[in-house]
Amino acid sequence: SDVNAFYQTDAEADEVIIACYDMVRSIENGMSTGLQFVKTHLSDDIWSGGGNHYDGTFYMMSDYTFSDDYGAIETIYTNLYKLVYRANIVLEKVTGDTPAMKRAVAEAKVFRAYAYFQLTTLWGTPPIVDHPLTEDEYMQSNSTTEELWAFVEKDLNEAISSGALTQK
Repeated sequence: SDVNAFYQTDAEADEVIIACYDMVRSIENGMSTGLQFVKTHLSDDIWSGGGNHYDGTFYMMSDYTFSDDYGAIETIYTNLYKLVYRANIVLEKVTGDTPAMKRAVAEAKVFRAYAYFQLTTLWGTPPIVDHPLTEDEYMQSNSTTEELWAFVEKDLNEAISSGALTQK
């Protein structure tokens, strides 16, 4: 089937936004790769250890001695950009005007803002990716902190002002 013909119904819009929810679950709930687990180890709230401080590998986060290939950090970075990709797919492909489609688009903007909030607070100046990239666009340069916060704010303001978010 043609992937471009997939995003035409409310049920399909729901399916594609559920993929964003699923990625958030992976980002937040990974055992040793969960966002809060890693952020807590990077803070002063935990002094990693077992029988002694150097049991296992979590002490590397507490001591800031990990390298760029440390699995938990790499997984979070990768998963945040997977969320950005999924949100960008929603924003590019879900173009209908039904309430379900408008909600999916608004939620995708919230998810992308969430991802960039986390990327910015952890990495400072990650690249902004505001659409699904083509192969020749894969190597993006870093953004500035100001550009990133403006991007997060724009997505959140657009989602809020859309009137399509579920009210609780």
